[in-house]
Amino acid sequence: MKDENIVVSSEHLPIRTALFIIAILVAIIFFAIGITNMGKKAEGFYTITETVDETAPLYGDGIEFHCFFSGKSDDIKEELRQAEQAYSTTLQRAYKLLDPNTEYNGFPNLASINHNLNTPVSVNEELFAVLQDAYAKTLEEKGYNIFAGSLYQYWYSILILQDAEDFDPLFNADEADRIGRLAEATADLENFSLTFDESNRTVTFSVSDKYLKLCEELEVSSDFLDCNLLKDAYMLKIVVPVLEAKDFGRGYILTNSGLSVSLSGYSSGKYVYYDYIGGQVRQMSTVDAKAGSVCSTFRTFAMAKNEAYYHQYEKEGKTYYRNPYVSVSKEGFGNFLRGSFVVGEDDISDVVYTNVKLLAADTEEAVKSVLSDVPYTCEYALWNR
Repeated sequence: MKDENIVVSSEHLPIRTALFIIAILVAIIFFAIGITNMGKKAEGFYTITETVDETAPLYGDGIEFHCFFSGKSDDIKEELRQAEQAYSTTLQRAYKLLDPNTEYNGFPNLASINHNLNTPVSVNEELFAVLQDAYAKTLEEKGYNIFAGSLYQYWYSILILQDAEDFDPLFNADEADRIGRLAEATADLENFSLTFDESNRTVTFSVSDKYLKLCEELEVSSDFLDCNLLKDAYMLKIVVPVLEAKDFGRGYILTNSGLSVSLSGYSSGKYVYYDYIGGQVRQMSTVDAKAGSVCSTFRTFAMAKNEAYYHQYEKEGKTYYRNPYVSVSKEGFGNFLRGSFVVGEDDISDVVYTNVKLLAADTEEAVKSVLSDVPYTCEYALWNR
């Protein structure tokens, strides 16, 4: 093979060198400009990220706060910092107050009450109000039960499994017996007592020996008080007033439980109602998200493949749907409503409670009866039976 000599021309070398240096300088300038602009904040919506709390690392999971900011870059940066602080501090407090399992220093909470049966527990004004409201809804016996902590936690321990079908009552007689007995006992409100001392702001919780023995026999959680399907609603009832008071009402909050809240300074969005038709998730309608409005969506179907807590089973020619919206019945799921959508300019927990009552309905007449008594925009779909 013939060797080839590579010759580099030295012609115009000074010019090429100068151009090379200029190119490097331009690159440096643009890089510096890029670095500078990275820190600039433009007008628009921002997702407020909660700060880290090592004592409650999951307190922000499943909740998003989006807020609009305008003005100069430095002003936006400062407002973002203040919004993050206000949101994080309040969300931490709400989460800890409503935690039925873990106690925290400085936060007498549901866990404190669960772990001190028959003993008056002093709580703050926010938790006192939540418990009074949840207890009143429980006494109506229309689908909500604040004493159902053991039942919900047991169901969720099954729904989160990859092989949940093996433990589902449809296919597992032992589980059907366990859940049936627990649900029946939980529905008997004679097993529980919750009393309030207004003057001292204390709460006393008692559980019957019969129920305690059943939970011990079934080896289920003894954290009975649990806001369950209304937990996110009660958390946001604590968070929203603080954000509004600190002038961060120019946005909205979304939760994985299907709850959306438009704050007082936000009215440009829409609530979307989805349904499951022909094996596909479809957008069916929208409702304007008025300032101060609330939307609650319950659905029995998954929005995406392998969505956590959602399962679909076939048995004897019938399809059964499992989802996070567990009912307090023996079966756990009515499989009557395919989905429900409630929008109102009202108390957050009352809007979601309407959906809870719809969840408990087992006839279309019962559904219509629930909706006849509320001033909300509602849509629903029934599974073909």
